Amino acid sequence: FQGGYVWDFQDKCLIQKNEHHKEYFAYGGDFKESVIDTDNPGYMTCNGIVLPDLTLKPVAYEVKNVYCPILIKKIDYDNAWKLNPGSEHLIIKNRNIWSDTSLYHIIYTVKENGVIVESDILPLPIISAGESKEITFTPKITRNKNSEYHVDYSIRYTNDMPYAKKDYELGHYQFEMECGFCNLSYV
Repeated sequence: FQGGYVWDFQDKCLIQKNEHHKEYFAYGGDFKESVIDTDNPGYMTCNGIVLPDLTLKPVAYEVKNVYCPILIKKIDYDNAWKLNPGSEHLIIKNRNIWSDTSLYHIIYTVKENGVIVESDILPLPIISAGESKEITFTPKITRNKNSEYHVDYSIRYTNDMPYAKKDYELGHYQFEMECGFCNLSYV
């Protein structure tokens, strides 16, 4: 048994108006029809990754990351015999079957309390198809006290492709970074 398939791209609904004449996506009994299929679940018409008007649902972004040819993972050491290298040590895996990573580049963005404080291109090493490399990312910022830091990595095309423009985002990863020192006060 296998799972994780995208069975429906788009939700199967029609536009209907409520009693206040506001439009909404209707299905399964919303049209006051006399016969409703009770054997099949009503939610099966709204299981796509986009709404009927092609607006992206949150799951569309998840599918985009699953299909991304480059995987970025934070290295976590849960072994007492190895030192934790910190949040800036990453493994980059090329999930392609035939091409190396020369087609892509990574744009990183560091956020302090949700505000962008640094953004630039992170050099992506040439990684053969199916291979991985460990890299170290060192931001240039000085971490402030009582601040929370996150880094976003955006995988993008380096050049125009027949099906996508240069800088089209293929995937997006976010990791928590080590914070600045915290000042705790007890009440």
